[in-house]
Amino acid sequence: MKNLFLLFFLAISFSAQAQGTSTSYSKGDKLRDAGNLKGAIIAYKNDLEQTPNSYNILYNLACALAVDSQKDAAFHYLNHYLKIDTDGVTFDMFKDPDFYSLYNDPRWKLVEQDRMKWYQKLNNHPIKDEDYALLLMRLGNEDQHYRGQIETLTKEQLLDTLKIHALWVLQGAADERNQKMLSTEVAKKGWPKISVVGKDGAIKAFFIVQHSNLAMMKKYLPIIKKLCDQKEAIPEDYALLYDRVQTMQSKPQLYGSQVFRQAGKNWEILPIADESGLAARRRKMGLEPMEEYVASWGIKYIPKEDKRAIPRRTLASFMVDTVFKQGQRILKQEKYFTSTRQGDFP
Repeated sequence: MKNLFLLFFLAISFSAQAQGTSTSYSKGDKLRDAGNLKGAIIAYKNDLEQTPNSYNILYNLACALAVDSQKDAAFHYLNHYLKIDTDGVTFDMFKDPDFYSLYNDPRWKLVEQDRMKWYQKLNNHPIKDEDYALLLMRLGNEDQHYRGQIETLTKEQLLDTLKIHALWVLQGAADERNQKMLSTEVAKKGWPKISVVGKDGAIKAFFIVQHSNLAMMKKYLPIIKKLCDQKEAIPEDYALLYDRVQTMQSKPQLYGSQVFRQAGKNWEILPIADESGLAARRRKMGLEPMEEYVASWGIKYIPKEDKRAIPRRTLASFMVDTVFKQGQRILKQEKYFTSTRQGDFP
């Protein structure tokens, strides 16, 4: 579903907005958000009679029909959408969980091929292996599908333990399939480089490894590091994977990307090595400032050097002349101690 109020991590980089089509919150959108899927479908169809070539309405109607398992109708309107949306094409629709029910239908491959054709044409053919890239995008969608539902339930505090457990079981089975398929493909073609599968494809491969076991992570971590040096992998991805490997071995992380929470307690940051250099390391890897990164977990980050209040000496009214010597060489000289902190002198 596409509108101004995004649910389930939907993407909005569609040319509907670029073309100036209205993105107002329609009656169909409101009914959909209220859980009235049938009513939303009727409302979208009524709107479509007034504006038959509206990108937004066609797209949202196809989404609602797919969620309602009306596959034939979903493909009918989706194909109409594809015919008129040929400007500014991206792969964002492949991230939309509304289309999950269509993935195993042969017609979905035609949708993928259509988007790939236009993407390549509009961007001077940046992807060398289209089949590899499309496979990675499918695997990436599988990787995020149930996790998206779990995160939505958690954010909305709908802590239905049985439902969340069932979703994790489904996600675990999907992860295992994804890891096997990725390992098979990497054995044949090598780790997916940005110049071969595009940035989107490279990110999807990272998702799969990030959610794998420690052995798989350690296997691909040095490969990703080498490709980062060649501008063929994404530095942010390497940083996150490095931290995950470290923390899974009970070692301090380097980039501060890993957090944890014990039951009933607040989120916390796992231990960081050389925290004084954290900000510089994060900048080098293209990561946002630590304060912004952890804010989404309700964590207020205070750099290590600011965590302790250090008492200062109050000798400003005294004229003090102290010299530390070794032989004839002056090691340290201080007159006022106004800037001296506890522990500065032996």
